[in-house]
Amino acid sequence: MDETALVRWKSQIYDYQQRVRESEPLQQTALFDLTPAHCDPDSIDPFSLRLHPSEFYRLPDNDSEACLYFIIDNTLPILLYVGETKRTPSQR
Repeated sequence: MDETALVRWKSQIYDYQQRVRESEPLQQTALFDLTPAHCDPDSIDPFSLRLHPSEFYRLPDNDSEACLYFIIDNTLPILLYVGETKRTPSQR
């Protein structure tokens, strides 16, 4: 992939993600009466979170918790990946 194709690809992703962010979130119906989660997933904005190095899971303040993480390209910005650590550093 050359530079022009990469820039075009990133621009298309950026445009799509901006349309999604600006649109009203879809409401999913539930089959069962579930207990509310401790946080609203629609309120999480990966672009407003504090940035951490790629080895964030080794930081001392995250030693006892698994977590979600977002890989972001800050040049446009675009969200590239959402991941989850299944184990805490002390469990690895």
